Amino acid sequence: MWSKYGKAFLLLAKDGPGVIPSRDMVKATNSIYPYASALTVLDLGCGVGELTNAVVESHGSELPQSSRLVASDIAAGMIEQLEVRKADRLSEGAIAWGKVETSVDDAHDLSAFSDSSVSHVLAGFVLFLVPQPRTALKEIRRVLTDENGGGAFSMSSWLNLDSEWYHIMTLTSQFRPERPSMKMPQEWLTIDGVRGELEGAGFRDVDVYPVKTYLPFEGYEQLADFMMYGFPNMDRMTAGFTAEEIAELKRQTIEYVKSRHPTAPSKLEGTAIVAVCRK
Repeated sequence: MWSKYGKAFLLLAKDGPGVIPSRDMVKATNSIYPYASALTVLDLGCGVGELTNAVVESHGSELPQSSRLVASDIAAGMIEQLEVRKADRLSEGAIAWGKVETSVDDAHDLSAFSDSSVSHVLAGFVLFLVPQPRTALKEIRRVLTDENGGGAFSMSSWLNLDSEWYHIMTLTSQFRPERPSMKMPQEWLTIDGVRGELEGAGFRDVDVYPVKTYLPFEGYEQLADFMMYGFPNMDRMTAGFTAEEIAELKRQTIEYVKSRHPTAPSKLEGTAIVAVCRK
């Protein structure tokens, strides 16, 4: 399912709501396990590589020659778009991108990575999407090294779904109330819930905190079109809508955004949860 959203995620990855949390996660993991001493860095559920890019931008020149930087996702379409991004960045002279490897993996089964072989695992907005997140956490902990005080793990989620782009998505429910709305497991929506999941999985020195993030837009019409035709999952939520319903949804989207942001360009706002810990 996620493969078809690769191009949309590529747009979001350049200036979307995942960029600020990604940079924070890389900074936080570097503080407890420097990338200059990295073994393997695993961007799990990489999408189109927001976290991979953050590692390359911040620490690409520091990574040991013997280390690996692996971008992994279960969706081949995401990997394809990341390969496009890699080629573009290499053509622009970002030579550190040449270190990036790609791999199609299921977060529940990281058998491609041996025990204690990974120094850093980064999982951006992914654990609440997998069917068995505790199984994924067990695998993450297995592959993390015991060296240097324990490998570093960082993940992100959304705080109480309070983001403005999520509110826009909920506007669709009035047209098809019988359809199930987008839901996330409650334990991944709160700081205490995320902390409890990580500590329960055996991670140490768990730190969990909110991070404000944004989705920039140039104009109201442009944003409404992107939300309805480009934003991940909106195609599913608007499937079968009549032309009149689409027009009304667009009108309501613009009205809502204007009520929150009276002038444009501006930025939709949201709050991420970032967690960082050790094995």
